[in-house]
Amino acid sequence: MDVEKEGKEQPVIKIVISNDIPYIWNASEWLRLRTDHRICGAFDGAVHQSVKQFKGLSSPSLPVRLSRVEAQYLVKWGVALAFQIPALSQSMPKVSKGQVEELRDQRRVEQLEVHRNKRRMQIESMVDKIIQGKLKKGRGIVPDRNTVIQEEVQKVELPYEMTQIDVADPWISETDLIPCDYPVPDNALDKLRYRVFEDFHLRRKYFLSSALKFGGDFLAYPGDPNVTHSEFIIVCHDNSRSKKPPYIHSQVRLANTVKKVLLLATFDEKNEKLKYKAMNTLQLCKKRRLNAMTESHVNDTEMQESHDNNEKSTEVDATG
Repeated sequence: MDVEKEGKEQPVIKIVISNDIPYIWNASEWLRLRTDHRICGAFDGAVHQSVKQFKGLSSPSLPVRLSRVEAQYLVKWGVALAFQIPALSQSMPKVSKGQVEELRDQRRVEQLEVHRNKRRMQIESMVDKIIQGKLKKGRGIVPDRNTVIQEEVQKVELPYEMTQIDVADPWISETDLIPCDYPVPDNALDKLRYRVFEDFHLRRKYFLSSALKFGGDFLAYPGDPNVTHSEFIIVCHDNSRSKKPPYIHSQVRLANTVKKVLLLATFDEKNEKLKYKAMNTLQLCKKRRLNAMTESHVNDTEMQESHDNNEKSTEVDATG
C-alpha cells in the first residue's frame, strides 16, 4: 500500500501532542491508522468503573497513544499533522462542572428520544387494537390515531441510563488546535530506530509494536496483532548500548523462551545500509523449516489443482 498516496487522497489525521506524547483523539482516525496504515498505537483512556469489577476484561477508550517513531513516520509521509492544545497543559481546564452536567442531561434526553422512537414504531403497528380496546371499555369518545400514539409514547420513561463512550473529544474544537513541528530523530539510536521501523513497516509490510516487555525495541508481526503472533524481537544497537555477552545471552534466552527470532539491527554508516543479525539461529531454522513445509504443501496443492484443470480442459477439448 502506497503510504504517500493514501495520505494525499484522505483527510490528514490530527496528532495531538501533550507533554511530548503523541495522541489520537478521534476513533475514526485511529481506525484509519489501523486498517489503512497498519499503525496500532495503544489505548490510554480510563476504564469505566462497571468494567473494573470484571477481572481480565478491559474497555479501551480514547485517547490512543502513539509511539515517538510512529508519530515521526506518519508526519514524514504526510499521513498526519502534529498539533498542540495549550488548554491540555493548564492546571485548571476550561471545562466547568456545569458544562459537564449539561452535556450529560443532553445525552439523557437523546437516549430517551431513542427509546420513544422504538416504542412509537411498536404502537403504530397496533394502534387499531388499542383504539378497539378503549372502545370496549366504554371510555366514551376515543381520540384519533395520532393522539393515541402520542399519548402512549409520552408514557415511555428511560428504563436505564447508558454511559456513552465518545468517539472524539467533545471539548476539542478546530480553533483549539495549534499546528506544531514534531521533532525528528536527533541522535544515532533514534535515527536507527526510525530506519528499522520504516524498513519493516513500509518495505516488508509488517505490523510493529513496542517490545519493551521483551527487552527490545520492536515486535514484528506478519499480520494483524489481534490474530497473529509476532515473529521477531528487534533490538536496535549502536555504540550507546552494551554488546557484552551476558547481555546478549539474556536476550537470546528470552527470545527462545517465547519462540521468537531475536534480530540485532545495526546501521553501516560507510555503505549507508541497514543490517540485521539473527542471534538465535535455531529458532530461525525452525521457522524456516515450518515455512518450507507450508510452501511445500501449497505447491503440492497448486500442482494437483493444475493437474485437475488440465484434465478438465482436455476433456472439454476432446468433446469440442
